[in-house]
Amino acid sequence: MTPLGMVLIYCAGIVVAVRVPLILSPKTHAERLRRVFFPSAERLRVVGIGMLVLLAAPLLLVARTAPAGQPGRGWVEALGWLVVAGGTFVVVAPKPALKLIDGVMSAASSSVLRGVGLVNLAFAAFLVWAAFAIS
Repeated sequence: MTPLGMVLIYCAGIVVAVRVPLILSPKTHAERLRRVFFPSAERLRVVGIGMLVLLAAPLLLVARTAPAGQPGRGWVEALGWLVVAGGTFVVVAPKPALKLIDGVMSAASSSVLRGVGLVNLAFAAFLVWAAFAIS
């Protein structure tokens, strides 16, 4: 397996660990996310730095160091830049980001949260499929 594939599986693992529990207990997991990751703007800033270091950096590094003809290299780099945009927004403006997250989490019903968990599970499955397809 190529380094590109390994990083995709690593990112899929993070997506599964953080978002998929929404399928089983949506309101409980949403409250846990609020309590652990989003209790304050300072904690959310730390989460943003974590996004940049744990997700964006590996995606960009492996995409930039992959051979020029490596399949999937371009979209992995684009995904890395998308994570950079989200992480930078959270780091630079944690209070508006916290207000946005809190509003979405409190307004969402259990079925919507369960749907978000299912979409994230499908995205993680796609990442694993892509990891094996491009290796």
